[in-house]
Amino acid sequence: VLFATPYRQYMEEKIGPVAFKSMELEMKSFDDSLIPLMQEENALASRYSKLIASAKIMWEGEELNLSLMRKYMRSQDRNTRKKAWDAFSGFFEENQAELDEIYDLMVKNRTRQAQMLGFENYIDMGYFRMNRNSYTKEDVQKLREQIKTVFVPLASRMHKNRQARLGVDALRYYDMGVYFPQGDPAPIGTPEEILESGRKMYTEMSDETRDFFNMMMENELFDVFGRKNKATGGYMTELPDYGVPFIFANFNGTSGDVDVITHECGHAFQSYVSCKDPIADHSRYLTMETAEIHSMSMEFFAEPWIELFFGERGDDYRKMHLEDAIDVITNGDGNSNAATAYEVGDDTIGGTKGSLSYGELLNFWNCFDPYTMNTMLAREGLGGKGYLDIKDFMKQYEQQQSAAEAAPAPASDTSSEQTMKGSTSHG
Repeated sequence: VLFATPYRQYMEEKIGPVAFKSMELEMKSFDDSLIPLMQEENALASRYSKLIASAKIMWEGEELNLSLMRKYMRSQDRNTRKKAWDAFSGFFEENQAELDEIYDLMVKNRTRQAQMLGFENYIDMGYFRMNRNSYTKEDVQKLREQIKTVFVPLASRMHKNRQARLGVDALRYYDMGVYFPQGDPAPIGTPEEILESGRKMYTEMSDETRDFFNMMMENELFDVFGRKNKATGGYMTELPDYGVPFIFANFNGTSGDVDVITHECGHAFQSYVSCKDPIADHSRYLTMETAEIHSMSMEFFAEPWIELFFGERGDDYRKMHLEDAIDVITNGDGNSNAATAYEVGDDTIGGTKGSLSYGELLNFWNCFDPYTMNTMLAREGLGGKGYLDIKDFMKQYEQQQSAAEAAPAPASDTSSEQTMKGSTSHG
């Protein structure tokens, strides 16, 4: 009704033209005929979340879920990290058939939705649904090329420095997210004390952040303590009936616990402030890109107080935080920024159209990631698709990797096109 108002010019003066552009995108990406498919899509997403939350991994006599395993995947001891990574990956390998089925059904569902609305595939429709109202996938491709040209060399040098710092012959999958040979900085204190350190930080930061954090604590709007049967991940959402944010996460004894207090609270503080705006359209159409400005900015605003969380290892955290930010730029988020679609048999991928050998696929994947992979990473890198014999795939991959390591090193060992790799959910 508002979009079709004859008083459009007057309303744009009141709430701004961007809101109307966002309404247009919303209308172009929805039709009543899609409702059954959207219900099926939601059911598939719920099925996936329940499957991930059901993980029970036996670790040194204790039953842990995926989130609680991450502490050991970043252990100071490299053998422990490898063992933890393999146990973590084992869950996905054991559930390979169901994961592949969910993925396949989701792709077909979303493709069908897009085609019913006249789109070629889900990419353009996805841009509309994510409310990308001021740039196109062509603009994103230009950004990728700039990252590849300007930023990837920096990231490559950073990883080489990290490799030297860790004192390893090569970076392996169980070295991902590890920055110091003595182990990465871990928060000091109990989960409850981490929250109280957050209260102290936000009290000193500003009156507005003080009121925000006290409101979150007093109304129990944090569900962040790890539990064995809890869903994985972390995010901020809103409780619109009450006009307040809510934060879900899994504390696991790593620096990620502090990221909840900084990153997710950055999202939550934006929501807290926006809820006071009488024009709901100003925040209703907030895009993920804008939201990440709030959250990642708060990470850096928090750095003067970082010793509250890490004690004498505050400077180590700052160094790790900067390197991780560089890594985020080069890796990106493949689920949100779909990469170029490659066709078998072109200059990038060998083979004959309609078929692709393991070797050709591995050569293609080797362009993107400097790490030796395990089974789960190989499958994520292939977009989640199943293959007849994953062990045969890994055997051939290891042969390819050995040959690659014996060859002269290229000028850059990573690429902005790592968007083929599976990514974590936005938080």
